[in-house]
Amino acid sequence: MKTLVASIVGGVAVLATGTVFAFAARHVRAARRCFRSGWREAAKMRAHDLLLARALSDSGFNDYYYEREQDGQMREAIASGSNVIVLGEPLSGKTRAVLEALRSLPDSSDVAVLKEADFSNFAIPFHARRRWNGEIIVLDDIDRLATRPGFLDALEALVKRHAVLIATCSSGQAHEDKLSQALRSWESEFRARIRFEQVSRAVAREISTDAGIELPDHFYGPIGSIFLPLAALQAEYRLCTREEKWILKILRNLHISGAASLREGMPKELLGEVISAPTGPQLTGKELRTALDDLGKRGLLREADGMLQCEETFLERVVESSVDIAEAITQLVPIFRGKGSILFQMGSTALDKALIDIEVVRLSRAAITAFEEVVTIHTRDAFPMGYAATQNNLGIAYRTLAQVEDKANNCRAAITACEEALTIRTRDAFPMDYAMTQNNLGNAYRTLAEVEDKANNCRAAITAYEEALTILSSHQLPQQVAVVRRNLQKAMQLCGSDE
Repeated sequence: MKTLVASIVGGVAVLATGTVFAFAARHVRAARRCFRSGWREAAKMRAHDLLLARALSDSGFNDYYYEREQDGQMREAIASGSNVIVLGEPLSGKTRAVLEALRSLPDSSDVAVLKEADFSNFAIPFHARRRWNGEIIVLDDIDRLATRPGFLDALEALVKRHAVLIATCSSGQAHEDKLSQALRSWESEFRARIRFEQVSRAVAREISTDAGIELPDHFYGPIGSIFLPLAALQAEYRLCTREEKWILKILRNLHISGAASLREGMPKELLGEVISAPTGPQLTGKELRTALDDLGKRGLLREADGMLQCEETFLERVVESSVDIAEAITQLVPIFRGKGSILFQMGSTALDKALIDIEVVRLSRAAITAFEEVVTIHTRDAFPMGYAATQNNLGIAYRTLAQVEDKANNCRAAITACEEALTIRTRDAFPMDYAMTQNNLGNAYRTLAEVEDKANNCRAAITAYEEALTILSSHQLPQQVAVVRRNLQKAMQLCGSDE
């Protein structure tokens, strides 16, 4: 009997140990997918930890750093434990400023950097020194991170962890609107908002002298444009072969469409899929290998461990192409059919742009094309949350298109998509997502009321807005409440316009 009991106890212990190790292994894999690396002491942060490929000299990195008033403000905010948002246009030095602020911290703090990923299975790296060292988590380009699946849940986990959060975001109304939407419930948690502006040509001359470089002719205001060797990159691009230019144009399309992050590193296989597609340049394996090697020698492309990195500003400002975001997405959707995460990213990129761009029709259609493909992959049964998020975005895309084209039919499609999302995003299971989709549903009904059955559609819009408000008000979210109340007021005014 004792032997039997011992065997049972031993078996249970082995099973429990195996379960613990399996859980730990899953956690480690998830953390590696969501974060660039583990925790690093702030004072020992390397340039590459934050700047990635931009930390190389051929991308314009210089050890010299020009201190601005905002740097002191950032250090004070971080030292006080406040969460920080750093705003500025591309090349304004936001990320470099964060790096220098972290390196200057007097107290022991460890830093982890979030990367662009699918956050649906979010995990934070194990932190062995958490009891002694403070935690700082960097969310570089939060307006881009916000388009990734599961971001809001990841942000909630980070806020609840009580680490200091440092987010960077491109300035401008569109990006800052996206930032507010991304932060939603937690915007009040970010007490410090620091903005880096352009520098004058006089200051630029002073900086270039101190840094030991010549002020470039292409300087146009952001401090980073002093250091980025744009003229040299342009000269190298002009020397590229036809095959090399084909590759750079493909990388540009993958970048602007949101299909891949050339900053974090893009799997080379994605490039191969585009090249081998019927519409691709059909390079042989040898031709591709030669072109990649030569682009590396020119300093235009970096390759390591099967990942490709390229300076995004170079792709946007130097690589010549008439293809815009809508066309790039339209070309890439058939190639990546079956890759739900990539298609979702492309759809989200087109939708974000459609909300602010004059090319509303083409961008909305591109988003719809991508999202409709996603729901055939991320099905209701296999990926319920991804399915619901895609249906919600599909509803927004159809309603956006309805504002400029075929209002009735596109509004009905938006309503169908939102209602489908609400079969997953229920009031009890996902109250915040439920409220957001109810607001989108209300918008679709209100827009439909402008062209048909005004009374009934207005009432449906009012019902949806009021349902959203019951959630938002109970969670004490004044900014979101204000948005929905404005929408409700518009619906009530439209409903009463016939009285």
